[in-house]
Amino acid sequence: MNDVQLRSFTAAVELGSFNKAAKGQFLSVPSFAQRINSLEAELGYRILERGPSGVRPTDAGLVLYRAAKEALDILDLSLIHISEPTRQAEISYAVFCLKKKKKQKKKRTKTTK
Repeated sequence: MNDVQLRSFTAAVELGSFNKAAKGQFLSVPSFAQRINSLEAELGYRILERGPSGVRPTDAGLVLYRAAKEALDILDLSLIHISEPTRQAEISYAVFCLKKKKKQKKKRTKTTK
């Protein structure tokens, strides 16, 4: 089980449709269905009931949905926190480079006068 499968599963639950969820993830319906099928095979039970009017979670699927939403929220927050110091370092370096460039430009301007 991985985050990609869980994101697909939660999208299917929220949208009630493989077709809509697949489109939202830029996948074909068969590819999306395979993702859900492999998750169900790994778990060993059905997590979605499929019908002509769409999909809905089974009782076990509802438990998994709640846990998956919480886990994905935590994962997304941690990725934001991990990338934030990197962004700050990149911004600091960019500011440093701009200041250095500005100083060099001033030196050139003084020497040409």
